[in-house]
Amino acid sequence: MDFFQKNIFVRRKKGDEFVYEKRGVCLGVYISRKSAQIKHLFCSLDDDKAVNLPFSAIERIDGNGGIYLKNLRSTFPSQCARLTPYLPVYSCEGKYLGRLDEVICENSSVSKLVVSGKKYPALAIDGLSDIILLKTLPYPLGEWSEEEQSGVSRRLLKDKIKQGELIKFTLSLAPFCVDFDNAG
Repeated sequence: MDFFQKNIFVRRKKGDEFVYEKRGVCLGVYISRKSAQIKHLFCSLDDDKAVNLPFSAIERIDGNGGIYLKNLRSTFPSQCARLTPYLPVYSCEGKYLGRLDEVICENSSVSKLVVSGKKYPALAIDGLSDIILLKTLPYPLGEWSEEEQSGVSRRLLKDKIKQGELIKFTLSLAPFCVDFDNAG
């Protein structure tokens, strides 16, 4: 589910029935700083007015590029950060990673960020303002494991915790460089 550059339609009563009128475009989303859950939509209306609409105002999202709203009641987002396309993205080490192309959402939360064609987990967001800072992952998800002949998975790490062998296992892995493309 992508929100960037989707048309906004609002339900209006005309006569005895309800119709949807195109009112603008969604420019971005406001997410919770703690959970990456989408709280508000940042929209530009046809009369050149920018508004923040609550996520709960969404009635449905059409696969053809439309967001249908119940109403246009504007709200003020608090404890939220705005994600808009083309924000510059840097790692915490200062490396420029590219610009934000889109966000991938599951349910009502941002799960991944697509930056210049590469996907990064939303949990990697360390700071968000005029730029996005991404932190490195604290565990080696996606690294090669001789035991599984595949990438290290959350299931494998949980099994090692239950067996009391997590430290021994992680020390047996080769040194790694965090590659967000392979991260869970």
